[in-house]
Amino acid sequence: NRHQIVAATNIIATLLNTDPTTCNEVNLLYALSQSAKIYPALNNSCGSITRGDEKALRDIFLSNLLELLDVFTDLLSDGQLSGRHLSNAAWAIVRHLKNSSIDLKYGGTNAAAINVGGRQGRIQAELKEKSMILLQRIAVELNSHLISLPQKLKAEELCMVAWAYATLKPRDRPTGWEFPPRETRVPDYALQYNSDRFNRGNMSDIITFERSDEFYDFYNNDDLESNLKDKNDHDEIDTLFNSIFNAFLQGE
Repeated sequence: NRHQIVAATNIIATLLNTDPTTCNEVNLLYALSQSAKIYPALNNSCGSITRGDEKALRDIFLSNLLELLDVFTDLLSDGQLSGRHLSNAAWAIVRHLKNSSIDLKYGGTNAAAINVGGRQGRIQAELKEKSMILLQRIAVELNSHLISLPQKLKAEELCMVAWAYATLKPRDRPTGWEFPPRETRVPDYALQYNSDRFNRGNMSDIITFERSDEFYDFYNNDDLESNLKDKNDHDEIDTLFNSIFNAFLQGE
């Protein structure tokens, strides 16, 4: 682990210590993504070095990563990043969060969500806060790219984006569905009733969609239009998934 942490740190440090006039966004994205691939996940630590030594090395790495994200933020604000750059950045940032065992629950950025105390906990809290803000901005930018030029992103880039945001915010419903899927087995009493009445034999393998009273009441009231509007209020990630879905349908 020590060699991996040092190697990932050196990749970022080399970029940060290089004259900015000789670097571009490709160099930055390389450092961001390559360090994410090399850096060992926190829960994979082995006994090759003492815990204190590894903790110090990880603190140095995370401090450099925070500085790199500041540079990335400047490039994003200046509009210098293409859809491909944004796709790679989204993947790398989420990979870094996973590597550091940071709670990936979307929204909320206080340090209470971080399971590590002390300086490392503060660094992780800052990393999560910066990352969530960046990922929100990247989602908005990618959505604009996909709406205006859906075929400019390749399938592998769309997959990277989908993985990143599905990891960040797991989907509770397929794209395009108004509600989450709800299915359950038919109750035994219903099976017996249907079998006796309609002589349908063994119905134990039947699967049906459950009617939820919540959904029934939702559709059977005088304020249906308002309810539909509330249910369809999506955030930037939901909107991005719809755009990814449409891009896949159109093909490259």
